[in-house]
Amino acid sequence: MAGRISDQAVYVATGSFLTGIGIHLALFIRGEWHVYSPYIGSYYGLLLGFSLCLHVWYANFMPIFAFFSHIAGIFASIFIYRLIFHRLNRAGLPGPFWARFSKLPHVWKIRDSKNHIYLHNIHVKYGEVVRTGPAEVTIFLPEALEAVGGRQSTCIKGEFYDLLWPELALFAARDKSLHAKRRRDWNAGFSPQAIKIHEKKVLRHVQRPDQQLRIEVASGNVVNVTEFLLWFTFDVMTDFTFSGSLNLLQEDKCRQVVVKARRARSTLGPLTPAPWLLQVGLKLLPRIWWIKDWNDSITWAHDQIQDRLSRKVDDKDLVSYLMEPKTTSREELGRWLKGDSLLAILAGSEPTGQSLAGVFHELARHPDQIRKLRNDLKGISLSDNKALVVVPHLNAVLQEAMRLHANLLTGGVQKTAETGLRFGDGIYIPPHTTVVTPLYTISRREDCFEHAEEFIPERWTSRREMVRNAQAHVPFSLGTYNCFGQELGMRIMRYTVAMVVTHYDFCYAPGHDGSEMELGKSDRFTAFPGKVPLCFTLVSKAEG
Repeated sequence: MAGRISDQAVYVATGSFLTGIGIHLALFIRGEWHVYSPYIGSYYGLLLGFSLCLHVWYANFMPIFAFFSHIAGIFASIFIYRLIFHRLNRAGLPGPFWARFSKLPHVWKIRDSKNHIYLHNIHVKYGEVVRTGPAEVTIFLPEALEAVGGRQSTCIKGEFYDLLWPELALFAARDKSLHAKRRRDWNAGFSPQAIKIHEKKVLRHVQRPDQQLRIEVASGNVVNVTEFLLWFTFDVMTDFTFSGSLNLLQEDKCRQVVVKARRARSTLGPLTPAPWLLQVGLKLLPRIWWIKDWNDSITWAHDQIQDRLSRKVDDKDLVSYLMEPKTTSREELGRWLKGDSLLAILAGSEPTGQSLAGVFHELARHPDQIRKLRNDLKGISLSDNKALVVVPHLNAVLQEAMRLHANLLTGGVQKTAETGLRFGDGIYIPPHTTVVTPLYTISRREDCFEHAEEFIPERWTSRREMVRNAQAHVPFSLGTYNCFGQELGMRIMRYTVAMVVTHYDFCYAPGHDGSEMELGKSDRFTAFPGKVPLCFTLVSKAEG
C-alpha cells in the first residue's frame, strides 16, 4: 500500500512538474504577459485555495503536492531557460548575475526610488552596455538616445507604458500607428494658432507667483520653491486643459489633489523596472497604500472631464481640440479623453515645475548668473515671448538647468522590434529587449560636457567648446514620442524665470546649501526634486 502511494505521488509530481514546464515553454516565453499578470496571479491563487479545500475535505496531501510541483516546474523552466537559452546570453553582455533571472532584486535595491543613482553605479561598475534584467539592457552611450528614440528607430514604447491598460491615452499608446493617429488630434491643440490662445492664460497665471512672492517677502517667509512651482504649474495646466484653475498658490483647500497625485507616483519609483508587478498592484490592490492615491487621481481627472463636457467655455482649451475628431466614435473618444486628461495635467505641470525648480536651485547657488541674466533682461518686455526667446543667456540658463536636472532620469523605456537594434560601433541588441537610456548619467558624461557636473550656462553661448557631444542633451525626448508641449513649456519657463529674476533677488535660506535638492531627488519615472528653500527680496528700482 505504501509503495502504491509512493508511486502515485511520483506520477502526480512528475506530471504536474512537466505541465509547469510545458506552460512556460508553450505560453509564457511567447509574447507579452505583464498586463495579464493580475489574472494569472488570481488564477493560481484560486487553484491553491481549491487544492487546500480538497486537502481538508479528503485528508489527502496529493492536491497540494500537485499544485506545488506544477509551480516548481514553471520556475525551474524559467531558471534554466534564462540561465542557458535566453537570447541575451548570446550577446555576452556584462551585468549583475541576478539580472539574468529576475527584476525583483532591482526593485528591492531601488525601494527608496533612487533608480538614477543605482543605474549610475551600475555604469561605473560594468561599463557602457549592461544587462540589467532577464530581457533588459541599459545603455549609457549618447548615440543610443537617437538610435533608440529617434524618428528612424524601429523601437516601440516598453511594457511600462501599459500602466493605464485598458484605458486609452496618448502617453500609453505603444502601437506607432495608433500613437500617430491620436498625436494628430493633440497637435491641433499645440498649433501656433492654439498657442496664441493658450498664451493669454499663461500670462495671466504668471502674475500670480509674482503676487504671492510679494506676500512672502513682506512676511519674511522662506519659500520651498519646489512646492511653490508645483502649485503654479498645476494651476496653469488645469486651466489650459479644462478652463478652470484650482488657485493652488493662494488657497490650500484643493492642494490635496496634487499631494495625492504626487504620492501616487511613489508607486512608480520602485516598480517601474517590473511592469508586471505594477499591474498586479494596480489591479489587485486598488485601495491599498499609494495605489489608492493613484486610482483616486484617475477618478479626479475623470470627474474634471465630465464637468468640462457639461459647460461651454469662451476660449478654446485642450479638451476643445481633443473633442474635434470626427473619425472617432463617441464611446472611443470618451475613453481617450479620460486617459488623456490625467496625462495633460501631469505631463505638463510636473516636468515644467521640476525644470523650474532646477533653474532656481542653480541660480540661487550662482548669484553671478542672476545678475548677468537680469542685466540681459533690462528693457525687454517680460510678456513678449519673441523678445525673450532671443535673449541668449536666458535660454542658456534653461538649457543648462535641464541638462543637469533632466525630467526623465531613467524613464522613456523602449523595446526593440523583431529585427533587434544595431547602432554605434557594432553594438547589437536582440529582438524584444527592453532598452533603458538613463539621461541622468548620459548628460553628466565628461566626454560629452567639459566640467559636466558644474552649472555653466555659457557652454551654450560663448563657450561652445565645452559641449563635446550635443547628442547627450535631450531635454524633450526625440522622434515619434517627443514632447508635443515643449513650446508651451518653454514659454512658461521663460516668462516665469524672467519675471522672478527681474523683480527679486534670492538665495538659499540660512542653514541650507542646496544639497537637499539632489539628496532628496527621487526617480518615479519622472524626477521628483528635493526641497529648494529660498529667501526672496525685492530688487530695488535702480537695480531692476
